[in-house]
Amino acid sequence: MIIGITGPRPHRLIDDYANKCSICTWLRNELERKFVQYKPDTVISGVAPAYDTIAALLAIDHGIPVIASVPCIG
Repeated sequence: MIIGITGPRPHRLIDDYANKCSICTWLRNELERKFVQYKPDTVISGVAPAYDTIAALLAIDHGIPVIASVPCIG
């Protein structure tokens, strides 16, 4: 299974680019439960600050390969 992740930027959560706010912690815990439940083979992340980065780092912690889907012109 491949899971794609995207979510709100930090200023929409609680102006916290360190991803240590209580909402970020809750999001990480919920996402970790989903990783354990669904056991994805790969995670695709836009790697933007906040949720995308939380997901990518969590996938790496779980040994799940991450594809960085970075938007660009061209």
